Amino acid sequence: MALHLEMRVRSSKSTTLDYLRLDFSLENQTSRALTLPGPYDLTDALTLVIYNTDGEMCRLINGITRQVMSSSGRVDERPDLVDLLPGETWEWFWDTVGYHYPLAAGEYRIQGIYTYQDLRAVSSIEDLVIMAEEVESLVAVRDNPVMDGLTLLIGASLGGESRLLLRQHGYQRPLSAWYSEPLDLNTGAELPFLASPAYFRTDSFEHFFERWLIVPEGGRVEARRYCWGRASGERFQADLPASGRLLRVASCPETGPLKLYFLDENNALRVLNFDRTGLHECYRYPLPHHARSTAPAIRADCDHLHLAIPDHGIYYAMLTHGGDCIVERHLYRTRLLPVQWDINPERRTIHALFRGGRHDRVLELVELGPELDQACCYRLDGLSLRGDIAEIDFAWDDKQRYHLLLSTSRNQLYYLEQGHGPVRIAQGEHRFYPRVVLSSSVYLGCYRKEFGYRFLEFQRQHGRPRIVDYEEV
Repeated sequence: MALHLEMRVRSSKSTTLDYLRLDFSLENQTSRALTLPGPYDLTDALTLVIYNTDGEMCRLINGITRQVMSSSGRVDERPDLVDLLPGETWEWFWDTVGYHYPLAAGEYRIQGIYTYQDLRAVSSIEDLVIMAEEVESLVAVRDNPVMDGLTLLIGASLGGESRLLLRQHGYQRPLSAWYSEPLDLNTGAELPFLASPAYFRTDSFEHFFERWLIVPEGGRVEARRYCWGRASGERFQADLPASGRLLRVASCPETGPLKLYFLDENNALRVLNFDRTGLHECYRYPLPHHARSTAPAIRADCDHLHLAIPDHGIYYAMLTHGGDCIVERHLYRTRLLPVQWDINPERRTIHALFRGGRHDRVLELVELGPELDQACCYRLDGLSLRGDIAEIDFAWDDKQRYHLLLSTSRNQLYYLEQGHGPVRIAQGEHRFYPRVVLSSSVYLGCYRKEFGYRFLEFQRQHGRPRIVDYEEV
């Protein structure tokens, strides 16, 4: 044979939250140089074939699937050709994190196949077991320091063992991920949270993949820096103030210390600098009297700190980084109770959701900004769904239409788009951790035990709803 292909699976037992990691080697066994698609080629020259226990092919993973899962643009089928010399062997590592979804729970057999023109090489077949892993918590943070991204901090457990994973998606098409790594820390009573970049820089892309993780534990707090989901070794810690509470939000400026946010016993927001020298107060801002029971949504950018405070609606404040207040006003008023409020850093808007009560089906969906007097509100009265609303996430598109993903007390997950009736997306889970992502298409993030946590692409063809099946790619 002209070519000899070997494949090694780094772990024959994995979970629904893990991506396959493999080592490949390709040897030229001829006496002449061969011009072939190289290790970094993004065509289907090297294809990982997945078979179920009945021997049926159930998935293909290759460079074409990577292009399809990470971009909505046209597929580029031009090979990246490199000379493989006589007797030479290419060796490379393949992480399928950017190529496809993690596999569903089950038993599989996998094989690597390399083909180019009239050359063909196949690896041995390896057995693989994928176990269903429970998702116990999920935090999603969107930011755009150079690209629009969505970072997930996933708390998971399997067989009584808990762990945390850090996964980063491109917001424009979150079907695949940039990376997904288990973190080197234990899940304590208080879950860690992520610091959001408070700057925009275009001289490099590397800072997009850097994240600071804030780890509170007892009366102390620690900051750890990660690059591509892996610990960089940079870390520091400090004692927390004796009274008040640490808010689960932090900012990372381009230069200087991290910013932590603390509510003291007088309901004042304390902005704290955090670095190797410890915690040092930068300034205080007194919150409105009626906002004592709820924490504000906080976002920092290059110039300002923005606060969205639930207070009989939404109260907005914009401060300089020195603590001077520039804007302070009510942007929206309602008698309904706040359920969700956040600041969208890409659209420069505030999203808020209000409802009448736990068993009330009245919802108000609100988008405020980017100008102070701009407001879009939609009121939903009496949703025709069985069971109480358990979880909810929503987003507005560019045409100011809402997209709503909610679960019910009957373990059903529904998607609602303005002008259309509800579509059931999944069922059977106590928690789905719903997340709506709007870009050139609609992506619905949800947890299902058999499949792990995935973003599903939702489309309407000729008026009929469907989830795109990328197992057929």
